Amino acid sequence: MHSISASYYDGQSSKCQAVTVSLTDTLLCIKSDVELHQFEKDECQLSLQPGAEYYRLQLPNNQLLLITNNPDTADLKRHFSLSGQVISKLERQWWMVAVSVIFTFVFGYGSIQHGRPLASDSLAPHIPADVMDGPSQSALNSIIDDPDQRSQLSVERKEALVARFYQVLQDVK
Repeated sequence: MHSISASYYDGQSSKCQAVTVSLTDTLLCIKSDVELHQFEKDECQLSLQPGAEYYRLQLPNNQLLLITNNPDTADLKRHFSLSGQVISKLERQWWMVAVSVIFTFVFGYGSIQHGRPLASDSLAPHIPADVMDGPSQSALNSIIDDPDQRSQLSVERKEALVARFYQVLQDVK
């Protein structure tokens, strides 16, 4: 492989160095004006960020190489498994994004319309009766006699509602 230009970050500071990168069968060699770094190929991870024009080559000890995406990087891609390659390709296809958005809305709607009722139907029988008595009695008291707001309902209608309320309570228990 021939040399590729890259930007090197040492993981200690935010200083960027211009370097050249070369690759052998097992080693990645990074050469700058002052020093030479060598890393085992297995210790490095290559990734392409979505929408980015450069590759990130993560090195040990938080060191990083940024390599501009150009025809010279083809050799580099062959030597490394590109993490996130499938996701990166899918994110660039508009129809796949549209399918994902539609699926998200359909799943959300289905969860709200069908998931909540199913969950409450399956959980309600397991709720102890004494947990329901407090809120039930409070609701009943607010219906029967609220001195601040007298109901406009007739006495017969109130009694029918209270009877229906007790019937629903019995069905829940």
